[in-house]
Amino acid sequence: MRKLFSIMLSCAIMLALVSCGTNTNSIIPSDAVVSPNGKYAISSNVQEDMEDNEGKYYSIYEVKLFDRENNILICTFPIVGENFSFLWDSDSRYAIAIYSGGTWTDYSVLDVLSHTQSDGGRMSQVIEEFLKIGEDFSYACDSNRPDPQIYPLEWSPDNRELLIAYRWTDTEGYRQSGVFVYALFDGIYSKLTQYAPSEYYNVDVERPDNFEW
Repeated sequence: MRKLFSIMLSCAIMLALVSCGTNTNSIIPSDAVVSPNGKYAISSNVQEDMEDNEGKYYSIYEVKLFDRENNILICTFPIVGENFSFLWDSDSRYAIAIYSGGTWTDYSVLDVLSHTQSDGGRMSQVIEEFLKIGEDFSYACDSNRPDPQIYPLEWSPDNRELLIAYRWTDTEGYRQSGVFVYALFDGIYSKLTQYAPSEYYNVDVERPDNFEW
């Protein structure tokens, strides 16, 4: 009787898993970020200071894109960094990978269909582009330790632009910060908002209250 009860209990658990749509053999990590349409999932794979058979050390830095419907790995993107987070566009065509390393934060745009990636703009590039259109920066960045942190906050409603936050250090030791808009497919920088310099290294950078797309 006890054996029969155990069998019946096991069957009930299996039925419950099936009815809930749980795939016990899924290769997709539990912390993967699912796309809005539910078809894809994306996650980071960071493995540092591993030792091979010859005693040599190596590390793995990559982002994995999964097909949730077929439970398969679509491709990997080689991105060196840590502390990954992801930001999908509403059409599930692009995913932003935000990552850091030491004193910097950066991002890459991942194309789900073409399996290609493009890196975000560097600090010098951002400043140069805004100087070209007449914006003024009343400071100089620390050439030794600017500690640039550049990362998207959100997609535009049409998925063609990004609202991007930035933080970096000037020659006086203050953290300069603000936000700007970057047109992903046109390469155009606009709508720069500069915040007051701060003594706090990780000063909060948020979407301006009066911001409109």
